[in-house]
Amino acid sequence: MDSRVAVIGAGSLGCTLVAWLVEAGVDVVLCARSKIPGIAVELRADGRTLTPEVPVVYDPSEVQPVDIVLVTTKAQYTADAAGWLRSLVGPGAVVVLVQNGIDHARRLEGLVPPDQVLPSLAYISSERTGPGRVVHQFGNRLVTPAGALGDRLRDVVGGSALSLETVPDFLTASWQKLLGNLANNPITALTTGRMAVYAAAPDVRDLARSILEEGVTVGRAEGADLGPASVQAVFDMVDRLAPDNGTSMLYDRLAGRPLEHEHLTGAVVAAADRRGIPVPVNRTVLALLRGLDATLAIS
Repeated sequence: MDSRVAVIGAGSLGCTLVAWLVEAGVDVVLCARSKIPGIAVELRADGRTLTPEVPVVYDPSEVQPVDIVLVTTKAQYTADAAGWLRSLVGPGAVVVLVQNGIDHARRLEGLVPPDQVLPSLAYISSERTGPGRVVHQFGNRLVTPAGALGDRLRDVVGGSALSLETVPDFLTASWQKLLGNLANNPITALTTGRMAVYAAAPDVRDLARSILEEGVTVGRAEGADLGPASVQAVFDMVDRLAPDNGTSMLYDRLAGRPLEHEHLTGAVVAAADRRGIPVPVNRTVLALLRGLDATLAIS
């Protein structure tokens, strides 16, 4: 029997995953909070637009248990998926948390049995331009811990445009992914600039380096295998991006949505506090992001 998949969250990431899975013939249901007029995902790489025919459900009581659940909400909304998870997750289901940050499994404590949780890291850049409307910029890679749950996910998504990589050291992988967000997301959100900001204001690169070096120090204290090469890897990525590429935090700011800062910069500052490590640059950035988020909430 073919596996059934549910995607929780109709944002840019959720719609992109739905489009790829439906294109590959996977049986998918989309679980959404707000009404959308269908899905259209523009693929910037080849100019195609995917318009998958997929059932969209808005009430958790209207869904049945499935084999794979992809949770694509922003990290701060994980608890809001509780109703969906109660309806969708049976004893054999795999719950894939496709979110930023470093504490994936902890977000699902009390909601899903821990042996059914598969944390994952998405190297996918998509921008939501309207309800159900998405522009996919670049990237198709999903990284999970090696093991049986990752293998089950691979069996389902292997024929799609989604590329799945399983790694033995997920702690290091999650911190490296966090570094990719730690400087770029706040810098673009606070300046409302895209990647062109690095070339337009060279001092920004120095600021990014300070942010990243503090992150490496904290990540190493937490057990991640990081070093100078981890910082350089982020700059190598930045230098490959088109100047008009943005970040998820920038897109949220431009749309007036709440920011994900507590699970990015906030996670680093919290870990630094536990370890007694000074992180003055990240602490300053976090204060600015909290101020920005509060301003968005009242505007």
